[in-house]
Amino acid sequence: MSEKLPPKKVRPKKAEHYDEDQKRSLRRAVPHATAFDDLFRGGRPVWAKIGGAALATPLFVFFAFRRMARRGGGQMPIDGGTLVVILALSTALGAFIGASLSLKDIVETRKEKKKPVPLVLNLLYGQGIISLLVFWVPFGIFCTLAVTMLTLL
Repeated sequence: MSEKLPPKKVRPKKAEHYDEDQKRSLRRAVPHATAFDDLFRGGRPVWAKIGGAALATPLFVFFAFRRMARRGGGQMPIDGGTLVVILALSTALGAFIGASLSLKDIVETRKEKKKPVPLVLNLLYGQGIISLLVFWVPFGIFCTLAVTMLTLL
């Protein structure tokens, strides 16, 4: 009965998710993959942002349609199948928004720690008002025009 228990496995510190060999092979396989790896290994806060945005966006859209129905005399402006497609697309859009917010946080922390940031991520999230005016505003205008053209079909 006095058997010795096997030694406990020691887990590595959570500060680094991968060792130097893994980083080198990851860099060779996908350029600048460590920034995206930081996103998907970010833990609960990152997935909470993505999941929260993916849940909040379709709820917002659904309640907007309910409000339009109340103002229109109780009749929904669209049929049920179309509403389901719109809610599914808004869920995907919400997840994109959550991931985008998380990537912005990751880019900021990598820049503060003087770690390398991929050029594309730096242009999208790391240049402040320049990123907003050069990419995000035209992207919003393009998406608005695309949705408008699709509704006219």
